[in-house]
Amino acid sequence: MMKNDNDGIVYIAIWVENSLLIRNEVAIEHTINDLQKSGFKLKIEGELDDYLSCEITFSRDGKQGWIHQPHLIKKIEIH
Repeated sequence: MMKNDNDGIVYIAIWVENSLLIRNEVAIEHTINDLQKSGFKLKIEGELDDYLSCEITFSRDGKQGWIHQPHLIKKIEIH
C-alpha cells in the first residue's frame, strides 16, 4: 500500500501480521500515529536489517536499500 500526504509518500508492505514502512522518519511517525488512532495495535521494532527472513541492507548515505536472501542463494549454489 501507499500513503501520500503533506509528509510525502510512505510505502507500506504487509504480510499477514507483519508490516514494513519505508520513507523518511517524520512521514513514518505520522503514519504510525494515524494507524494507532484507528485502533491498530503496533509493535515497533526499530532499525531494520531483516524482514520475513530477507536480509535488508542500505547504502552508506541511506538513499538506497536492497532486500535479498543470501541463505537461499547459498542453497541453490550447493545443488
